[in-house]
Amino acid sequence: MNKRNVRLVKKIEEILGDKEFNSFEILQQLKELEGDRKKNKWHMSFTPNQVYNLLKRKQFEKVGFNKKANQTIWRNKNVMDREIQAE
Repeated sequence: MNKRNVRLVKKIEEILGDKEFNSFEILQQLKELEGDRKKNKWHMSFTPNQVYNLLKRKQFEKVGFNKKANQTIWRNKNVMDREIQAE
């Protein structure tokens, strides 16, 4: 995986944390972060397909599907698994 994808995965992990978001909410959060970065002349361009493909990796997990919004709900698998083991 190249550096750009690694950075994008880290940003997605930060956004998700211990919460659950659908695909559209994750994209919105990433675009807000990108907007902040443009002020510093450093930004990361990405496509929705790149984000969706990265969400299919091992560290993210599908929680469910929202039929009304037609979106998959995602969570950060590693953070949630650590919490379960701690209990």
